[in-house]
Amino acid sequence: YARRTCPSRVRFRSPVRPADIVPTLEEYDIGLCVLAPTTFNLLVSLPNKLFEFLAAGLAIVTGPSPEMVRVLEQTGAGAAAGDFTPDAVASLVNNLDLERIRAFQNAAASTRFDDVQRQEIGGAADMIAGLIAMGRRR
Repeated sequence: YARRTCPSRVRFRSPVRPADIVPTLEEYDIGLCVLAPTTFNLLVSLPNKLFEFLAAGLAIVTGPSPEMVRVLEQTGAGAAAGDFTPDAVASLVNNLDLERIRAFQNAAASTRFDDVQRQEIGGAADMIAGLIAMGRRR
């Protein structure tokens, strides 16, 4: 869609080595992480790409995936589109002014990963404890 509708504004690069991901991303302003929730796993996913965007100090745009929105709310590093359609994502990106993009980038750059990771690990521990408790009730 982006390649067809706005080829001068969106670039698709060849893959880079894992060690080069963050330095390569630092060349950009905004990272898009939009995964339509076609499965439960996609609905609750926290892709590595989201954290790579944070590490690179990018403003982040996601779809309204609950877990990704939670990270954006915790960090202040971006915004979520109202839905997963290309039009909703494009509208959000097109309405970001330079001041807001810079604010998201500053928030991403100042994110302390140990805090985010601690919250994620705590959430996973709570989920596992809940699953164990459910299994004991059966």
